[in-house]
Amino acid sequence: MSQDKNKLYIIIASALILVLVVVLILFSGGKSKNANTSSVGNNNAATQAPLKIVSEEGNFDATIEANFEPVRKIEFGTSLKKIQKAEKKRPDTDDGSYQEAQDNSGYGYLTYGFKADKKNIPSFFGGNVTVSDPTANLVYVLKDKKLIEVRVSYGASSAANYDAMVAANTKTYGKPNLTRSYSNGTKITYWRTKKVMLQLYSQIDQQNKFTVSAYLSKIN
Repeated sequence: MSQDKNKLYIIIASALILVLVVVLILFSGGKSKNANTSSVGNNNAATQAPLKIVSEEGNFDATIEANFEPVRKIEFGTSLKKIQKAEKKRPDTDDGSYQEAQDNSGYGYLTYGFKADKKNIPSFFGGNVTVSDPTANLVYVLKDKKLIEVRVSYGASSAANYDAMVAANTKTYGKPNLTRSYSNGTKITYWRTKKVMLQLYSQIDQQNKFTVSAYLSKIN
C-alpha cells in the first residue's frame, strides 16, 4: 500500500509540472488575446495551440539499475534538524526557511537560496546553478520532518546546458527510462529505479527565460 502511495505521489508531482506549463501557456495566450481584441476592429485573434507531446521514448513504469548519490551527501530519511545543521556549514546557501503544508498532511519544505558568490558555484547532476538569478533555489521536501525529495531550480540556463546534463547523467546512470518533449519546447527526462527517481526538465518561463530544474525523489 505504501509503495502504491509513493508511486501516486511521483505521478502527481510529474502531473503538476505539466499543469504548471499549461497554466503558463494559457496565461501568455490570454495576454495576447487581450492585446489583439483591443486593437481597431480585430476580431480574428490567433488561438493558442493546445499543448501536445511531440516525442516520447521509453516507459515511465520501467526501471533501471542505478545507484544515485544523495544530494549534498544527505540521505533520504534524514531529519529536518540534521539537514539544517548540514546546510549551515555550506558556503553557497543562505539561512534558508522552513514551511509546513497547511493541510496537515505532514509535508514540509525547507528552501535555500544561493549566495551570489563566483567562488562557490554549486553544481547538481552535472549542471551549475546560476547563482546571480534570484529564482535559483534548493528545496528539501520532507514528510513528517524526514527527507523524501530534493528539488533544484538552476535559474536562467540554456538548452545546451540541459542537453549536457542529460548526457552527463546518462553516462553516470545509463540510458533514461523515459524522455518526453512537448510542443511548447518543454523537455522531461526520467531515470527511475525501484527506490529512487531523478527527473530533469526544462521550460521557457513567462519572461521568455529558459530554465532547468531537477527532482530526486524517494519512491519507497
